[in-house]
Amino acid sequence: TPPAISSTMTMSGMEVKVIVIDGTTYTNMGAASGDMWTVTDPATSGLDASATDPAAQLRLLEQAVTSATLVGTEDVNGVSAEHWTVVLDPTLMGMAAAEGVPAEITQEVWLDSEGRTVKSTMDMEVAGTATTTTTTMGDFGAPVSIAAPPADQISAG
Repeated sequence: TPPAISSTMTMSGMEVKVIVIDGTTYTNMGAASGDMWTVTDPATSGLDASATDPAAQLRLLEQAVTSATLVGTEDVNGVSAEHWTVVLDPTLMGMAAAEGVPAEITQEVWLDSEGRTVKSTMDMEVAGTATTTTTTMGDFGAPVSIAAPPADQISAG
């Protein structure tokens, strides 16, 4: 069973909310989606369910590491963390060497004393478009409750 996920991210100044339950992804793009949720069912979308599994994503990144350099120890949201600069080979992450995909990707990763990722950042340019992804994690082991959006908030289209 894939893990349930609830995340909020900002993309091009727009807040995007994503909920994943039993492999089904619900996305709310705020005003751009009329503040309604859209649904992506992996059975009909052709998407690989591992794309929404954080553990699978970390395993994919781990196999693509070509070098790692310890930067130092820093505080991340009150947690002492080792800051690493990691160089990744995109072809080892299943990204074809297509036009616009860089030959290597540099990612900054902060690990707590148990080796868990508490923060990561990645700046990347693909086909002329610059993107920055920052992920923070915490409250490991705390109980959470994640539910699908109510039916009347899901777009029929």
